[in-house]
Amino acid sequence: MRRRLRHVRTEQRGAAPRPEGGSSLRAAPDPFMQQVYPVREEKRDEIPAMTHVDGTGQLQAVGKDRNPVYHALISTFAERTGTPVVLSTSFNENEPIVESPEQALDGFFRTATGAVVVENTLVMRQPAEAVAAGAPSD
Repeated sequence: MRRRLRHVRTEQRGAAPRPEGGSSLRAAPDPFMQQVYPVREEKRDEIPAMTHVDGTGQLQAVGKDRNPVYHALISTFAERTGTPVVLSTSFNENEPIVESPEQALDGFFRTATGAVVVENTLVMRQPAEAVAAGAPSD
């Protein structure tokens, strides 16, 4: 995954883990992804694509009270995999963080991002081969 991420990330657009309530953190949970924290040493091999070379990560804690739907997604992922962390990344390029559905969709259409979730809606790109073949979209 780390190799694949190198092709889509720039230094300004880092990949970040979203732990369930801060489970991989050594510091106080940060709901805004504004800080870089040490990733627990015993978790670094479990989430290598999200751990910087110096053992830190730009972590965002997702609390049940603040974002119950996203928290439920991460909790379900944890139940199925044993890892209470999902990879998330911004896709804005050389601009402030996305703050609205309109900005998210604008970024999606301007970049090579494969999918974006806006509230309860998943928007995915159709493969170029399917478009060229005239395949109907789902």
